[in-house]
Amino acid sequence: MAQTGYTPIKLYASSTPSATPSAGNLDNTNGAELAINIADGKLFYKDSSNVVQVIATKDGATGTVSTISVVNTNGLAGTVANPTTTPAITLSTTVTGVLKGNGTAISAAVSGTDYAPATSGTAILKGDGSGGFSNAVSGTDYAPATSGTSILYGNGSGGFSNVTIGSNLTFVGGTLSATGGGGGITTGKSIAMAMIFGF
Repeated sequence: MAQTGYTPIKLYASSTPSATPSAGNLDNTNGAELAINIADGKLFYKDSSNVVQVIATKDGATGTVSTISVVNTNGLAGTVANPTTTPAITLSTTVTGVLKGNGTAISAAVSGTDYAPATSGTAILKGDGSGGFSNAVSGTDYAPATSGTSILYGNGSGGFSNVTIGSNLTFVGGTLSATGGGGGITTGKSIAMAMIFGF
Protein backbone atom coordinates (compact mmCIF):
# COMPACT_ATOMS: atom_id res chain seq x y z
CA MET A 1 0.00 0.00 0.00
CA ALA A 2 1.38 3.41 -1.01
CA GLN A 3 1.99 6.01 1.62
CA THR A 4 -0.27 9.03 1.71
CA GLY A 5 0.84 11.66 -0.75
CA TYR A 6 2.90 9.30 -2.92
CA THR A 7 2.04 7.76 -6.26
CA PRO A 8 2.84 4.00 -6.36
CA ILE A 9 4.94 2.70 -9.22
CA LYS A 10 3.78 -0.62 -10.58
CA LEU A 11 5.57 -2.88 -13.06
CA TYR A 12 4.14 -4.98 -15.82
CA ALA A 13 3.77 -8.24 -13.89
CA SER A 14 2.77 -11.87 -13.93
CA SER A 15 2.25 -14.40 -11.16
CA THR A 16 2.37 -17.41 -13.51
CA PRO A 17 5.51 -19.54 -12.99
CA SER A 18 7.94 -19.46 -15.97
CA ALA A 19 5.91 -16.80 -17.78
CA THR A 20 8.00 -14.17 -19.58
CA PRO A 21 6.91 -10.94 -21.22
CA SER A 22 6.99 -10.69 -25.00
CA ALA A 23 8.77 -7.89 -26.82
CA GLY A 24 5.37 -6.35 -27.52
CA ASN A 25 4.60 -6.18 -23.81
CA LEU A 26 7.48 -3.83 -23.02
CA ASP A 27 8.28 -0.33 -24.27
CA ASN A 28 11.85 0.92 -24.61
CA THR A 29 11.30 4.08 -26.64
CA ASN A 30 10.82 6.57 -23.83
CA GLY A 31 12.79 5.02 -21.04
CA ALA A 32 12.81 1.34 -20.21
CA GLU A 33 9.67 -0.40 -19.13
CA LEU A 34 10.27 -3.25 -16.70
CA ALA A 35 8.36 -6.44 -16.07
CA ILE A 36 8.48 -8.84 -13.18
CA ASN A 37 7.42 -12.42 -12.67
CA ILE A 38 6.30 -12.52 -9.06
CA ALA A 39 6.26 -16.32 -8.89
CA ASP A 40 9.80 -16.77 -10.26
CA GLY A 41 11.31 -13.59 -8.87
CA LYS A 42 12.71 -12.47 -12.26
CA LEU A 43 12.97 -8.92 -13.55
CA PHE A 44 12.85 -8.27 -17.32
CA TYR A 45 13.57 -5.44 -19.75
CA LYS A 46 13.67 -5.05 -23.54
CA ASP A 47 17.10 -4.19 -24.98
CA SER A 48 17.90 -1.93 -27.95
CA SER A 49 17.52 -4.90 -30.30
CA ASN A 50 13.98 -5.41 -28.96
CA VAL A 51 14.93 -8.68 -27.25
CA VAL A 52 13.55 -9.33 -23.77
CA GLN A 53 16.38 -9.96 -21.29
CA VAL A 54 16.52 -11.03 -17.64
CA ILE A 55 18.40 -8.45 -15.57
CA ALA A 56 17.90 -9.94 -12.09
CA THR A 57 16.47 -12.89 -10.22
CA LYS A 58 15.63 -13.49 -6.59
CA ASP A 59 18.70 -15.80 -6.39
CA GLY A 60 21.01 -12.95 -7.37
CA ALA A 61 21.80 -14.07 -10.91
CA THR A 62 22.21 -11.34 -13.49
CA GLY A 63 20.97 -13.17 -16.57
CA THR A 64 20.66 -16.49 -18.37
CA VAL A 65 22.82 -18.22 -20.94
CA SER A 66 21.34 -17.64 -24.38
CA THR A 67 23.70 -19.87 -26.41
CA ILE A 68 26.79 -22.02 -26.01
CA SER A 69 29.64 -23.01 -28.33
CA VAL A 70 33.00 -24.82 -28.30
CA VAL A 71 36.26 -23.02 -29.08
CA ASN A 72 38.45 -25.20 -31.31
CA THR A 73 41.90 -24.79 -29.75
CA ASN A 74 44.66 -26.66 -27.90
CA GLY A 75 44.08 -29.77 -29.97
CA LEU A 76 40.38 -30.00 -29.11
CA ALA A 77 37.32 -29.37 -31.24
CA GLY A 78 33.64 -29.86 -30.66
CA THR A 79 30.06 -29.42 -31.70
CA VAL A 80 27.00 -28.34 -29.74
CA ALA A 81 23.51 -29.67 -30.30
CA ASN A 82 20.64 -27.42 -29.16
CA PRO A 83 22.95 -24.51 -28.20
CA THR A 84 20.10 -22.27 -27.03
CA THR A 85 17.96 -24.74 -25.10
CA THR A 86 19.44 -27.94 -23.62
CA PRO A 87 23.02 -27.99 -24.94
CA ALA A 88 24.76 -31.28 -25.64
CA ILE A 89 28.50 -30.88 -26.24
CA THR A 90 30.47 -33.43 -28.26
CA LEU A 91 34.25 -33.08 -28.05
CA SER A 92 36.76 -34.38 -30.60
CA THR A 93 40.43 -33.82 -31.35
CA THR A 94 42.18 -32.35 -34.35
CA VAL A 95 45.37 -34.29 -33.56
CA THR A 96 46.25 -37.47 -35.45
CA GLY A 97 48.28 -40.25 -33.83
CA VAL A 98 49.28 -40.95 -30.24
CA LEU A 99 48.22 -38.06 -27.98
CA LYS A 100 50.17 -36.39 -25.19
CA GLY A 101 49.14 -33.65 -22.82
CA ASN A 102 51.38 -30.93 -21.40
CA GLY A 103 48.99 -29.72 -18.72
CA THR A 104 47.51 -27.08 -21.01
CA ALA A 105 46.94 -28.58 -24.45
CA ILE A 106 46.89 -31.88 -26.34
CA SER A 107 49.35 -32.51 -29.14
CA ALA A 108 50.74 -35.41 -31.15
CA ALA A 109 53.37 -37.50 -29.37
CA VAL A 110 56.67 -37.90 -31.23
CA SER A 111 57.88 -41.38 -32.09
CA GLY A 112 61.31 -42.02 -30.60
CA THR A 113 60.94 -39.11 -28.15
CA ASP A 114 57.68 -39.62 -26.29
CA TYR A 115 57.29 -43.34 -26.93
CA ALA A 116 59.18 -46.29 -28.39
CA PRO A 117 58.17 -46.77 -32.03
CA ALA A 118 56.96 -50.03 -33.51
CA THR A 119 59.73 -52.30 -34.74
CA SER A 120 59.94 -54.96 -37.44
CA GLY A 121 62.93 -56.65 -35.82
CA THR A 122 63.14 -60.42 -36.10
CA ALA A 123 65.64 -61.04 -33.31
CA ILE A 124 66.34 -60.03 -29.74
CA LEU A 125 65.93 -56.24 -29.52
CA LYS A 126 68.03 -53.62 -27.74
CA GLY A 127 67.50 -49.91 -27.12
CA ASP A 128 69.17 -47.82 -29.83
CA GLY A 129 69.75 -44.73 -27.65
CA SER A 130 67.26 -42.69 -29.69
CA GLY A 131 64.01 -43.88 -28.19
CA GLY A 132 63.69 -46.89 -30.48
CA PHE A 133 65.00 -50.41 -30.87
CA SER A 134 67.40 -52.27 -33.11
CA ASN A 135 68.39 -55.92 -33.46
CA ALA A 136 70.81 -57.09 -30.78
CA VAL A 137 73.98 -58.78 -32.09
CA SER A 138 74.69 -62.33 -30.98
CA GLY A 139 78.04 -62.54 -29.21
CA THR A 140 78.15 -58.76 -28.71
CA ASP A 141 74.91 -57.80 -26.98
CA TYR A 142 74.04 -61.21 -25.59
CA ALA A 143 75.47 -64.70 -25.26
CA PRO A 144 74.34 -66.80 -28.22
CA ALA A 145 72.64 -70.16 -27.94
CA THR A 146 75.06 -73.08 -27.70
CA SER A 147 74.90 -76.73 -28.62
CA GLY A 148 77.65 -77.65 -26.16
CA THR A 149 77.37 -81.05 -24.47
CA SER A 150 79.68 -80.44 -21.50
CA ILE A 151 80.62 -77.80 -18.96
CA LEU A 152 80.75 -74.41 -20.73
CA TYR A 153 82.96 -71.39 -20.19
CA GLY A 154 82.96 -67.85 -21.55
CA ASN A 155 85.05 -67.66 -24.73
CA GLY A 156 85.87 -63.95 -24.48
CA SER A 157 83.72 -63.10 -27.52
CA GLY A 158 80.30 -63.01 -25.93
CA GLY A 159 79.70 -66.73 -26.31
CA PHE A 160 80.59 -70.06 -24.71
CA SER A 161 82.89 -72.99 -25.51
CA ASN A 162 83.12 -76.54 -24.21
CA VAL A 163 85.49 -77.08 -21.30
CA THR A 164 88.37 -79.43 -22.15
CA ILE A 165 89.67 -81.69 -19.38
CA GLY A 166 93.34 -80.99 -18.77
CA SER A 167 93.20 -77.70 -20.65
CA ASN A 168 90.33 -75.63 -19.24
CA LEU A 169 89.57 -77.91 -16.31
CA THR A 170 92.05 -79.78 -14.06
CA PHE A 171 91.09 -82.36 -11.47
CA VAL A 172 93.40 -82.69 -8.47
CA GLY A 173 93.35 -85.76 -6.27
CA GLY A 174 92.80 -88.53 -8.77
CA THR A 175 92.80 -89.58 -12.40
CA LEU A 176 89.55 -89.47 -14.38
CA SER A 177 88.82 -90.62 -17.90
CA ALA A 178 86.63 -88.18 -19.84
CA THR A 179 84.72 -88.73 -23.06
CA GLY A 180 82.98 -86.45 -25.52
CA GLY A 181 85.57 -83.72 -25.34
CA GLY A 182 85.46 -83.59 -21.54
CA GLY A 183 81.72 -83.93 -21.16
CA GLY A 184 81.59 -87.31 -19.41
CA ILE A 185 83.37 -89.24 -16.68
CA THR A 186 84.10 -92.98 -16.81
CA THR A 187 81.85 -94.91 -14.49
CA GLY A 188 83.21 -97.00 -11.67
CA LYS A 189 85.44 -94.26 -10.30
CA SER A 190 84.66 -92.53 -7.03
CA ILE A 191 87.41 -90.14 -6.09
CA ALA A 192 87.29 -87.09 -3.81
CA MET A 193 88.64 -84.10 -5.71
CA ALA A 194 88.83 -80.37 -6.05
CA MET A 195 88.13 -78.70 -9.40
CA ILE A 196 90.22 -75.84 -10.64
CA PHE A 197 88.95 -73.94 -13.66
CA GLY A 198 91.57 -72.32 -15.82
CA PHE A 199 90.04 -69.99 -18.39
